[in-house]
Parts: sequence; C-alpha cells; structure tokens
Amino acid sequence: MHVEVFTDELAFYQLGSDVINQFRVDEGLVDAAAKPLPTNAFQRAVWILLENPESSLAARIIAILSRCRKKRSDATENRERTRK
Repeated sequence: MHVEVFTDELAFYQLGSDVINQFRVDEGLVDAAAKPLPTNAFQRAVWILLENPESSLAARIIAILSRCRKKRSDATENRERTRK
C-alpha cells in the first residue's frame, strides 16, 4: 500500500495527528522544509529523484534499477566468495 494512501486511511479513521506524525517518522518521511534542498535547479531535481522514489515515475524507475544493480552486485560477490 502506498504510504500516502495509508496516511489518508489513518486520518479517515480519526486516529489523531500524533499517530499520523509517528507513522511518518517511522517510515522515514520528513517534511521538505526540514531538509535543505540544493539551490541549483538541476541538482535539486536529481536530489528529489534519488531521495524520494515515490515523487515520480522516473524516480521509481531509478530506484528499481538501483535495487537490481545492488542485487546483481551482491550475487557476483557471493559467487566470488564461493569460488575461493
């Protein structure tokens, strides 16, 4: 379930702002104001793509490719350890 949908569900069931805020903290979501973004437009766009995979389709694709690359790298390391 998408985080924002779940947050909406918490609000719908009137669990209170404390519960919603704690959920957002537990999930690692931080207000944009809390993290200073780069002033350069290109750097800011790249930052948002890499930092927030849910921000756009392009960000999701980058996150998926990054995970695939990590898994492939881990598999290669495991094969090398097995051969030794």
